Amino acid sequence: MKAPGFLGGRFGLLFLIVTAVALAAACRGGGANPGDNVGIPQINPTPAGCLNDEYPPNAPEFGDNSSVPYTELPSGLKAHHITEGDGAAPAPDSVVRVQYTGWLSGGCLFDSSYLRGEPSQFALNQPIIPGWREGLAMMNAGGHARFEVPPDLAYGPFGFGATIPPNSTLVFDVELVEIVPPAEVTATVQAQIDAATATAEAQATQQAEPSPAASPDGTEPAGTPLPDVTPPPDVPGDGVVPGDVVPPIITPLPEATSTAAP
Repeated sequence: MKAPGFLGGRFGLLFLIVTAVALAAACRGGGANPGDNVGIPQINPTPAGCLNDEYPPNAPEFGDNSSVPYTELPSGLKAHHITEGDGAAPAPDSVVRVQYTGWLSGGCLFDSSYLRGEPSQFALNQPIIPGWREGLAMMNAGGHARFEVPPDLAYGPFGFGATIPPNSTLVFDVELVEIVPPAEVTATVQAQIDAATATAEAQATQQAEPSPAASPDGTEPAGTPLPDVTPPPDVPGDGVVPGDVVPPIITPLPEATSTAAP
């Protein structure tokens, strides 16, 4: 006759095994393992500053970028010529006018000349992303192309502002409207120089005129405190810098420094 304690021990062990199996089944059924056909959504933050809602409906669309028949160049730039222009090709230092739109690879619109209602104008030898310089060099005036620009030909690991994240691939729709004639560029720059010079001369004349409250001999009326003006050490005691010609402030061409320029 076996001792009751032995029987109790066997049944107790059996009970523990059955209980453990039941708990394992319950846990597996009620709280599925994430790897068992349960999708975990990946939430990618939307970059700030997407302008899609402001984009004109008649402007070029992003569409399905994966279906665009790009040709990949040795540099990594991908190009698709929608329309071949019949004008001249730009030189490395040409000033061009372009209509363009720029998107992130996911379709976020970050810049477009269509938002401003007129083409952008800039020189190809000014700081622009390498992908633009290479892409425009293969176009002719009147041409229309689409480019997919890899990060190393765009803004690289730094990105640009809050809109273009680091290591972003960019997509551009570009129409080369025209190559600005050199004479027009010269005339524009000269007009800006003339305007800046006239403004500087007007300001200098105004500063040189005596105050309305001054007496005819140019001295301040009695009781009026004189301003405390201490000229720099290398300036003559009369406070006038040698040479009365104020150098003009030369501003860039219109649109050249616009945030529109890629």
